[in-house]
Amino acid sequence: METYDYKFASCFGEHIETFISLKRKNGFVYNSEAYLLKKFDEFSAGRSESGPGISRELAAAWGTLRDSETRQYLSKRMSVLRQLCIYLNSLGINSYVPRAFTYKSGHVSHVMDDREIAAFFRELDADSPAAKNNGSNQRLNFEMKILFRMIYCCGLRVSEATHIKLEDIDFEAGTVAIYHSKGRKDRLIYFSEDMKNLLRQYLDILWNKYGVRSQLLFPAQDTGKFFQNASVGQKFNKIWERTVYAASCVQKPTVHSLRHSFVVKRMNLWMENNEDLKALMPYLSKYLGHTSVDDTFYYYHQISQAFKIIKSRDGMSEMIIPEVHDETEKDG
Repeated sequence: METYDYKFASCFGEHIETFISLKRKNGFVYNSEAYLLKKFDEFSAGRSESGPGISRELAAAWGTLRDSETRQYLSKRMSVLRQLCIYLNSLGINSYVPRAFTYKSGHVSHVMDDREIAAFFRELDADSPAAKNNGSNQRLNFEMKILFRMIYCCGLRVSEATHIKLEDIDFEAGTVAIYHSKGRKDRLIYFSEDMKNLLRQYLDILWNKYGVRSQLLFPAQDTGKFFQNASVGQKFNKIWERTVYAASCVQKPTVHSLRHSFVVKRMNLWMENNEDLKALMPYLSKYLGHTSVDDTFYYYHQISQAFKIIKSRDGMSEMIIPEVHDETEKDG
């Protein structure tokens, strides 16, 4: 996997470069961490820090939660700074080591592997409404089969998929326009030839078999309204529980796991093909509607078993040098 190299300008720059080099020599990829240290370097330079060590005040300023930033990401920033401070202390450069900053999310994303994805869609396709003679229930059941494929194959958020209007789709270009998404960012999503054919078949059945003409791609029971996220989530849970993997899965997936799986699969394919991940990540970030590449790297940090290629190339990533803690210390 290609490593990302940065230029550092603050008083800590030389030590940061050496620290990153040491991590990589020990087998760590250390790309997103290097990016965070670059941001810390810029932050320190902007404050005209003179060093030589990292003060408690500087660490506290760096550790302030920013607008639109999650506590998980703040925790990641502080974790990287903590490692740097421990390294500086090992060199005899007195630095404050941040403590009690760790934030643990109540939910860890589960990325469905190929077998789980296949099992989910098998159960989905086999599903039929309880009231088979109810045309509306049959139609909604049919729509869900296509909706979940749209979410997975295009890496969409649930609300993005459910809010698609027919006028947003350009079959000639093979695109879907996503409007007013998270962060109010508009973007174009490209779909495959298979997805294009599936959507055309779906609309033909929706119009001619069920007689539904709506401005929405996936009309709810009231054909002028969108599906509610909760309804989509309930359907996902119902289907997942029928799969052979549900009973043995430690972390239950959610419908959003389909989007996570799309991202992980795409990154794995790029790395399998030795593509330039550094060059492609900004495009993936834009495609997903993320504010920055950092948001896309969220998947790298949060998903523990997803990256088979990263894990094979970064075999040292599970090796942690234990730290000596005071008996009374609690790191949250």
